Amino acid sequence: MKVYHGSYIKIGTIDLEKCEIGKDFGRGFYVTKIRKQAEFWAERKGLSHKTAGFVTEFDFNENAHDKIATRINDYLSGKLLKQDFLDELKFFKETHQICFRTARSLQMLDYIENPKDISYEISKIGEQVVEKLMLDNNIDELQATDLFYNSDTFAQLAEESTQLYEKLWQEVYERLKKELGTIKN
Repeated sequence: MKVYHGSYIKIGTIDLEKCEIGKDFGRGFYVTKIRKQAEFWAERKGLSHKTAGFVTEFDFNENAHDKIATRINDYLSGKLLKQDFLDELKFFKETHQICFRTARSLQMLDYIENPKDISYEISKIGEQVVEKLMLDNNIDELQATDLFYNSDTFAQLAEESTQLYEKLWQEVYERLKKELGTIKN
């Protein structure tokens, strides 16, 4: 998973001793999977240090339990009603942070030299959008994939200059729904 750290400088080497004390989870190196959240902190930290601020990108080699996949399986097996499943997917204002407090935990981060590669973000957004298309429209994966990857929304997502890949997958899905709604009419 790609994660971001917002600061007043580019982070090349992480030194836990330089991390501030008294944060949410104590002294540690904080990252988020939400780029806009890191940009907010980069701007805030930059202002206090009279710089522009900087977002540093890392790959986080996580081995986490996928709760969404479990809930999809619960829905598909009939253990969870459709409306209950959809209610769990509702989005308000998402925040996210991971705190690395030890040198050993920092070994899970790999510094990204070239942050311009957007293929990772596009593939993650695509996975979520295809799953949601399948659920909302009661179609199979092939149909959902075909709808998404042949849409103008996907073309815009793949175009780096639109920066649509920086949006949350829910926003991309809403755009796709509007597009598909106009195609069906």
